[in-house]
Amino acid sequence: MKFNLVDIPLLFESGLLCNLFGVKVVVACTPKLQLDRMMKRNPDWGLEQCERRIASQIPIGEKIDMADVIIWNNDSLKDLEAGVKKAVGEIQELYHWNISLVPWIIFFFAYEQYFWRSK
Repeated sequence: MKFNLVDIPLLFESGLLCNLFGVKVVVACTPKLQLDRMMKRNPDWGLEQCERRIASQIPIGEKIDMADVIIWNNDSLKDLEAGVKKAVGEIQELYHWNISLVPWIIFFFAYEQYFWRSK
């Protein structure tokens, strides 16, 4: 069985595009942490601009409701790695896929998001 892994930050905001994908994985954190990370990553924006940017997106709770699998990114890198492994297990259970490379690919994208959002 073949599959494609695509990283689309605004997948749900795109509308019908999300219907093209069989499994939708959301890497989520609390709204406060999301704001903190955005402000740290963009120190010249200020609180108001960061809040507007987040408000322009679908709230994380709604994205979680639309996702098939959720990876929480609130804590340490070790916790994130455990979340990725759990997500892979969920995907295997849901779709009975024999996944060998997917844990590393998903971890790469989640790891990238962890550090990208932390900066």
